Amino acid sequence: PTVQVVPQVLCGGWSMELLPSCSFRTADAPGANAEFTCHQVHVERRVIIVGLSDGTIAVWRRHVHETPGHVDSRPQLLTGHSGAVRQLLLVQQEGLGQEGYLLFSSSADRTIRVWDPEVRDAKKACVQTLRGHGGTVTGMAYANSVLLSSSTDKTIRVWKADEG
Repeated sequence: PTVQVVPQVLCGGWSMELLPSCSFRTADAPGANAEFTCHQVHVERRVIIVGLSDGTIAVWRRHVHETPGHVDSRPQLLTGHSGAVRQLLLVQQEGLGQEGYLLFSSSADRTIRVWDPEVRDAKKACVQTLRGHGGTVTGMAYANSVLLSSSTDKTIRVWKADEG
């Protein structure tokens, strides 16, 4: 008899199975050699966002009318970073972007990019680039309209949106 091994993650009484039919491969993204470095999920919008080692961000959308588990085979590609994407932060707040949320991406290129994921024209999706770190931007957090970022330059920066 053949035994099928199902990878599981066990934590605090929860058991989760890996669903191969819903998996994403690097081959589905730009530059088959690029590695996935981070990800974010927007459940309500049925979107999976993945940062890649080549600086690209891939956005997969699942459409309601399609079969369960099916995701666009060709992601929207957001380009602009010249180094690996280190973290993605999806922030939902009234007044942000076209639909009330923005995506922040930090990178080894020492920048943070601000994206409106609802903009389908990839050339216009980046709404701002934040510069101020002297090293790889390694972490971000957002609360009360303030973005905090940390870097290998041993600094934490505080960013606040302009009023108006």
